[in-house]
Amino acid sequence: TLLPATGVSFVLIGSNPGAISYTNYSNTVTQFSAPSSGPTANILFWQGCSASGTAPANTMAGGSTLALTGGIYMPCGALNVSNNIRLNAATGATMRVVAQTIYAAGSAQINAAAQAVAGAAQVALVQ
Repeated sequence: TLLPATGVSFVLIGSNPGAISYTNYSNTVTQFSAPSSGPTANILFWQGCSASGTAPANTMAGGSTLALTGGIYMPCGALNVSNNIRLNAATGATMRVVAQTIYAAGSAQINAAAQAVAGAAQVALVQ
């Protein structure tokens, strides 16, 4: 069982930013929430761009659910989700995803709002 991560930001920056690689086949729900104040407020995953304007692909796979409060910001890297992983906004929260590309395979899901939230934005592709 994974413990919740509360008030955290995963920041990958520098001249050669790293990538996120998360795999969990345990069919569990793990909660991650971003800080509500400070320099990374409401940002859960932040991947910077290299000097060439690129970043490595980020992967999330498995049969588990991540209940997220905060945004995913990867403007130069891909977000690849596969194998039934579910990225869900936590109950009462919204989740924003910014990535150069988003690839979903094998029944993977990205759900931006776990329930109706007044004033929440709709899913949109922005190019």
